[in-house]
Amino acid sequence: MMVDATRSATEGKGSAEVEEAMKDPVPFPLAGLRASSVEYPVDVLGRIGAETAKALHQQVQAPLALCGQAVLAAMSTSVSSFGRVQSIMGGETYPISLYLLSIAFKGERKSRLEEFTLDGVEDFQEERTVALMEQQKVGKGTPLSGRSSAIVAKRTDFESLLATMAQGPGSTLWTNDNAIDCFGRYIQSNEEQQAIVAALIRLHRGKAVSLVSSDKCLRVSGVPLTASLRLEPDLLYDVYSDSEFLPLELIDRFLPCFPRTAISMRVIKEDETLDENSHIKDFKDKITKNLWRNLSLYMGKEENVLKISLEAKSVFANFYNKIEEELARGGIYEQISSFADRSLEHAIRISAVIELFNCDHGKMSSISVESAKSGCRFADYYLGEYLTIVNYRYAFLKSSELNALGNWMVEKHGPHGSWSVNEIAQSGPQGIRGNTKKRDELLSWMDEHHWIKLEETGNGRRKSKVYRINPKIENVLH
Repeated sequence: MMVDATRSATEGKGSAEVEEAMKDPVPFPLAGLRASSVEYPVDVLGRIGAETAKALHQQVQAPLALCGQAVLAAMSTSVSSFGRVQSIMGGETYPISLYLLSIAFKGERKSRLEEFTLDGVEDFQEERTVALMEQQKVGKGTPLSGRSSAIVAKRTDFESLLATMAQGPGSTLWTNDNAIDCFGRYIQSNEEQQAIVAALIRLHRGKAVSLVSSDKCLRVSGVPLTASLRLEPDLLYDVYSDSEFLPLELIDRFLPCFPRTAISMRVIKEDETLDENSHIKDFKDKITKNLWRNLSLYMGKEENVLKISLEAKSVFANFYNKIEEELARGGIYEQISSFADRSLEHAIRISAVIELFNCDHGKMSSISVESAKSGCRFADYYLGEYLTIVNYRYAFLKSSELNALGNWMVEKHGPHGSWSVNEIAQSGPQGIRGNTKKRDELLSWMDEHHWIKLEETGNGRRKSKVYRINPKIENVLH
């Protein structure tokens, strides 16, 4: 347990040792690593979205960020067919749809959340199916767009996703708890897997995608795609490493959240009611209403472009300038420059979703100052999540090796000891002692996260480098 780490590191020691131990920073733990401490900006979803996310947090007892992601995914799905949204630079426009990625362990109740947030989508699918059947009975044809009412695609295979998009009513939500398979890990052919990555990038940009096989040809054009996927934390390194399998050009399009786990902290109070919450019902009705309005007013009309008010343009410009400044060498976002460089687009897309979901007049409006500020708040939040994910991805991959090396140091030298690098080569843990590159990577991470501290001893030519063990290291070892 990480509480009172300083006391446990100094207990039973003399005053000099206690004073010295108090100077050491608390080392970062491997267990329970999560994204940044910034809270999910739930209040800027708008009244209905915010109240729904909070109600779900209380009722389902999932992390608030997961509740917010589920709400935002449904909001995006319900408005994505309104058209496109203007950029503040040149004549570029973006689809009004989002790719969302929730990094969470199994059992965090993402699927349970979607039983509530997608109720409105399912109601629309059922109502539309009945309407199609009635039209066919009276011989009036099928003026409703598409041959199917299915909006939600739940399978991992890409062909199934494209089929839903091609045959559906004009917007699609892709939701699955196995993100890495959705990205094509199950495919043996590198060429085919890379084609899926390229297609997902094109769909995010609102471009046409075709899939030709021996028995069918699928083509999707003008159908916005919202994605809501879950990734296991121990796969962070695989996904966020800019590999040939998953280039950052795709991953940087996903808005990640990585909240603290709620597992083992969920309780039901005796006086708590789990009846249908009025906020959740209002949200469901709003989703259904928006989907029907899209179908009758905007479906397939790509010429509809949501404008940005002059005041909102100023908000976006200030946000862009702030991010650009931090992309410089030594800036906050230097190491995540590719994602940060896309932050303005993310902010505009999110602002469009919030603006259109919360408007009631049924006409294309423009992005207001309030919605622009909300989109920038969300983009800031996702920057923080992305930055911390990148910082900790290595720890998830190397947790067993970090623990092995840490325990070896304590067993050999005690929690106050110091030692040289050569000792690892002579008697360090198996798999580390003979691998210089791996050894240096592990030591660099330990130094950066306060497990050890690199110091120089001696003078002149006899000066040498040694590592001093943080006396609090035992609090983070397993």
